[in-house]
Amino acid sequence: MLTAPQSGEETRASLRRFATRKRRAVGRKSRDAWMDLRDELRGARQALRRRKVRRALQREQESAAFD
Repeated sequence: MLTAPQSGEETRASLRRFATRKRRAVGRKSRDAWMDLRDELRGARQALRRRKVRRALQREQESAAFD
């Protein structure tokens, strides 16, 4: 007769614990990735705003130089 290292019930419980740990880990990594993306997008948006302001100032200075 063959013997298993654990009973079926113990194996299922072990698999449930494993799946739960992995699900939580993936959830954390997913949240971290979304937060990183959000931060990158905010930084890009701020950089674009600064660039727009600088260009507007340059145009004002150029038009003032012609007056």
